[in-house]
Amino acid sequence: ANQYQVSGYPSGIIDGMTEVVNYSSTSYTASLALDAVRFTESNFATLTSAGWVSSVSGRQVSISLSAYLREAGTYRITVLAVEDDIHGYQNGEGYDYVHNGVVRHAFSKIEGDEYVATVSNDVAKLSYLGEISDSCNMDNMRIVVYIQRSMGSKTGLATGNYGGYFIDNSATSKIGQTHYIDVEKISGTEDINKGDDINLQ
Repeated sequence: ANQYQVSGYPSGIIDGMTEVVNYSSTSYTASLALDAVRFTESNFATLTSAGWVSSVSGRQVSISLSAYLREAGTYRITVLAVEDDIHGYQNGEGYDYVHNGVVRHAFSKIEGDEYVATVSNDVAKLSYLGEISDSCNMDNMRIVVYIQRSMGSKTGLATGNYGGYFIDNSATSKIGQTHYIDVEKISGTEDINKGDDINLQ
């Protein structure tokens, strides 16, 4: 909430830069999302990727992570465990509403562990260990990793400025599985045109 200046819930942040609040109309929310994606694609080519090996022993999860950083600079790396398929009460939706992507454990600092790449094509090697609460169903849990990159001289151009960082890339896999880096996908931008589908991975 502090990092993204969120004052009400539910609320979403696109690419770490643009706030989308729940009470907006569908068409207005869609236009915000598309404008945010276009801004990111026009100003920031994807320069990072992450791969990791995770293992489980009882309720303990260990993660060995490699983050590929194509350019020298300052980054923040966030590693979370999220749970899907949580059934519970939701105002206006009843008592069996399904919640997905609920953050249940932060292996890193929630705002990300800072890493300074002093050279291009650096690989940050990070290790994490965490205990998952007994209240969580580990069969429904995923690891989510996202890498924030400093906006540098472009700070302030977006619809909001949340500490001078934006989300450059993210990835997810089930707890206990391996996620491989795909270096071939760390380049360029996608063309986003009006009416195009946006593929969220």
